[in-house]
Amino acid sequence: MTIAIEKNLPLGDSSALNIRNILKTLPSECFQKSPGRAWLGVLTSVTAVALGYWGLATAPWILLPPLWVFTGTALTGFFVLGHDCGHRSFARNPWINDIVGHILFLPLLYP
Repeated sequence: MTIAIEKNLPLGDSSALNIRNILKTLPSECFQKSPGRAWLGVLTSVTAVALGYWGLATAPWILLPPLWVFTGTALTGFFVLGHDCGHRSFARNPWINDIVGHILFLPLLYP
């Protein structure tokens, strides 16, 4: 993807630098909801968290610090997906956003 930059604008002119012009440079695919990608993100996060918890339960003590970092990072994926559900950008149906968001926030003890 290439973006054309207008060279006629003076450096101090910030009138062209607004959110509307920035959004115009993004392709329309960025604003379409993709159920496949959304559910793949859930599957990836659930798999990573399960792997992290399994590692924490079975690994020797010396591997615990990196596993804490890995599991915490994987749980951050839960937060990101739940946050998207709260903004109604995960699915087209609002009740799917509510259910998935609540389930993803449960292990985080986050309202």
